[in-house]
Amino acid sequence: PVKDTTMNTPVTFARPEVPPARADHLRGLEATLDEQFRSMPTLPADDVAAAHRASVERNLHEVRLALRMYAEGRYGTCIRCADPISVVRLEARPWSTRCIRCADLVGW
Repeated sequence: PVKDTTMNTPVTFARPEVPPARADHLRGLEATLDEQFRSMPTLPADDVAAAHRASVERNLHEVRLALRMYAEGRYGTCIRCADPISVVRLEARPWSTRCIRCADLVGW
């Protein structure tokens, strides 16, 4: 049998230069999510509404964490393993605070 070592291969990316527009985009997302979260009922009427509220709250938390990391000069660094987050991931999901491996481990 051949041993799969793909998850043992270190990810080596140069830390990306963060364009100022990225922070502006994150601030806009924060405002939108905050407004959406505040407009939701605090006691959702059903399970679907409760799940949606939890999802918006989690995304808002992630965006705020990404903004804090940006302010501290740590944007683009995984909060779990400290490896750089790939540029492709940050372009697709600018509020990412975990690299793809660590995100897979926690389920998001």
